[in-house]
Parts: sequence; C-alpha cells; structure tokens
Amino acid sequence: DDFRLKGPEGTHTCLVYKPMRETLLIFQHRVPNQRLPLPLFKFFTLFDNPKGIFINKQIPGKDPLLTRSRLSVVDIKDDNTMVIIENDRVLENFIAAQRRNVPSKHTSKETDRAIYISQDDLGPLRGSRLLPQLGDFDLAFPSLAGEQGHLSAVQSHRYRRPEVLLCVPWSYSADIWNLGLLVRLPYLPP
Repeated sequence: DDFRLKGPEGTHTCLVYKPMRETLLIFQHRVPNQRLPLPLFKFFTLFDNPKGIFINKQIPGKDPLLTRSRLSVVDIKDDNTMVIIENDRVLENFIAAQRRNVPSKHTSKETDRAIYISQDDLGPLRGSRLLPQLGDFDLAFPSLAGEQGHLSAVQSHRYRRPEVLLCVPWSYSADIWNLGLLVRLPYLPP
C-alpha cells in the first residue's frame, strides 16, 4: 500500500510495509562468521525460485512496483534490505514481551509526545522462511525517456558502479550492479 503526504518540500509518496525483522546487515551478525549459510544464500538469490525471491524481484521488468513506476532504486544495499518475519508467532511473542517489559521511551518537551526506542531484535529465528525485501526507496530516480542516462552521483561508495565514478550517464543498470555486489558481499572474506 501507499499514501501521499504533503510537506514543505512538496508531496511525497510513502510506502506501507508489513512489519519486518532487521536489515540484512544486522541479520548477518546472527549467523556464524557473519556469512549467510549456502542454503539460505541460494534461497535468497535463486532466479527460478517459484516465489521470485529477492533478485528476481529487483531486476527491472520483474517487479510490478519498479516496472510501473519506472524507478531506478540506485541504493540497493544490505542496510536498505529488510528480512521479513518468517512466522506469525515472532511478532505475537515480541508484542507480548513488550507488554511485560515496558519499552524505553523519551518524552519530547516541545510536543509532549512519547518517542520509543527502535527495536531491531524480534527474538530468535523461527523457521527458514527468511526472505529479504528491499525497504528503502528514498534515493530512487525515475527512468529517463529513450536511452538517456542520469549523471547524478548516486550510490554508497562501496556500492558505486564505474559509470557513476567516471561521471558517465547511467540508468537502471545501476541497480543490477548494486544487486550483484549485495549478493557477493555475504561471501567475501571478512
């Protein structure tokens, strides 16, 4: 789902997701040597997986949202990729624990609003349906007409593709570059 929010800089489209676990970056700290086990890695990345998991969904033309909106995400990386909740009991148990242990909060003096500390640990893993999902589109660029490419300096330094470094026009293929690095990084030596 999505909704529009008007602000001082214009109208922004906001995406609504189901609750998710931590980012892939934090998730990697849960596994031995901070490297995804091969079966989980394959499950995340197989193109022919019937659920079209992760890579299949990030390729332009495969994901309805990206195709319909003609977006280049340009910021596909491990700290913008969330792991979905693998079992309904995870969220139920987390909510029950939060009710038992009052979460830490800060009350703003200006607005008198309670601000709660973000929780990125929803407890132990429960099952193997740990699927990644891209969760941040704040740097997305619309595709340009024809074969034109963007010249903006985008992407985190460690994910920056050669065209961006050389100030050469780029397009949605920047996403393919980021995706390739994201898939490769869990297996690079520490």
